[in-house]
Amino acid sequence: MNPVKIITDSTCDLPLDLLAKNDVEMVPLNVTIGGSTYRDCLDITTPKLFELVSERKELPKTSAVAPEVLMKVFKKYVDLGYDVVFMGIGSKLSSTYSSAMIVSQEFENRVFVLDSMNLSSAIGLQVLKMIDFRNAGLSAAEIAEKMKEITPKTQCSFAIKTMDYLYKGGRCSGIKYFFGKILKICPIIKMKDCVLNVHKTPRGRFENALDIMIKEFKEAYDAGKVDLGTVTITHACSDEYCEYIVQKLSEFMDPKYLLPTYAGCVISSHCGPKCIGILYIEK
Repeated sequence: MNPVKIITDSTCDLPLDLLAKNDVEMVPLNVTIGGSTYRDCLDITTPKLFELVSERKELPKTSAVAPEVLMKVFKKYVDLGYDVVFMGIGSKLSSTYSSAMIVSQEFENRVFVLDSMNLSSAIGLQVLKMIDFRNAGLSAAEIAEKMKEITPKTQCSFAIKTMDYLYKGGRCSGIKYFFGKILKICPIIKMKDCVLNVHKTPRGRFENALDIMIKEFKEAYDAGKVDLGTVTITHACSDEYCEYIVQKLSEFMDPKYLLPTYAGCVISSHCGPKCIGILYIEK
C-alpha cells in the first residue's frame, strides 16, 4: 500500500502550522483587489485585505485554484510514491473541485478527489478526520470511503455582522439588503447540501445572533449529537466575539475540544469583517 498524502486548499481555514505539523499540503485560491492578485493565506492576511477594501472602496474578487497548479502538486506526490486525497471548497461554491476532478483523471487510481460540500473550517474538520484515518494506517481509497459517511454530518453556521459584502458580492438581493439595514438584521447563515441558506434573521445587537448559535449548539451537545474530536470557532477579525463564544461554550463543555481559527481572505471576501461561526461534525 502506498503512503497517503492529504492535500487541501486555503478555504479550510486551519492554521498553517497545524497543517504543516500534520504533513498536509495546502494549495491557495486567489484574491484580487486593486489590480493585484494574491495567494490566499500566503501573500496576504485577512486584516490587510480589509485595509485594502477600506482604502480602495472596492470589494475583492476571488478565483479558484488553477488546473495547472493542481496538476503540479498532484504529480509531485504521485511521483514520490504517494496516493493523494484532495479535499477543498465545496463543488457548488468554486470550480476548484471540478478542476481537481479533471486533473485527477491523469493519475488513475492514485488521486482521490472528495467533495467537502462545505466551506471554511467545516472543510478543516473533515481534513482533521482524514489525518486520523491516515495515521491509523488506512489507504487513500479507504479514507475516501470513510469520508462519505462524515461529509454529510459536517455542520456549518455563521453570523454576519455586515450585509454589505453579501449584497455587493451579489449574494443578497437589494430588497433584502435594504430591509436588513433598516431593521438591523444580523443573519445567521447555514450550509445545507453545499448551498448557503438564511437560517434565522435576529435583530438588534450582534450578540443576539451569537446567542442563537450558542443555544442551538448546546441543544445538539446536550443531545449527544456533537463529535468531540474538534469544534471550531472561525471568524474574520472578530477576536472579541470569538472570546465571547469560547467563554459561553466552556460553561458546559471542556474547552480543550475548541479550536478558534481565523477565516482566510477568500471566505472573508464574501462574508465581511466580524463574521463568525460555530462548526462541528455530528455523531
